[in-house]
Amino acid sequence: MDADTASPSPAAKTTTNKPPIRGPLSLAARAALATGLVLAAFLGIVGLTLTQTNKDRALGGLREQLQKDVIAYLAAVDVNRFGRPLMPSSDSAPDPDFSRPGSGLYAVVGGENGFRWSSPSA
Repeated sequence: MDADTASPSPAAKTTTNKPPIRGPLSLAARAALATGLVLAAFLGIVGLTLTQTNKDRALGGLREQLQKDVIAYLAAVDVNRFGRPLMPSSDSAPDPDFSRPGSGLYAVVGGENGFRWSSPSA
């Protein structure tokens, strides 16, 4: 047998580009797909809810701390005999970060007759 007779003829090499016809998914496959989609949606909603809750809790804590700092500064303010406020020294700041430049905590007070005071951090 030589090489020419062993290879199939060109007519036998027909190829088709059509994909095989598939029927609808089985009931178990459809149930698994629906369950997966519902689970993904549920986990997404839970994740968004937890993220929002943590953000709200963190902002609430910061707001409370800033309110405490404001009250501490107001308690330390005195008024001179001319009615001008005497702001506390940097040693009596409620948080040491108010005394450190570039710390991110700044206190600025503006008042009547051009009164302006800022913490050393500002």
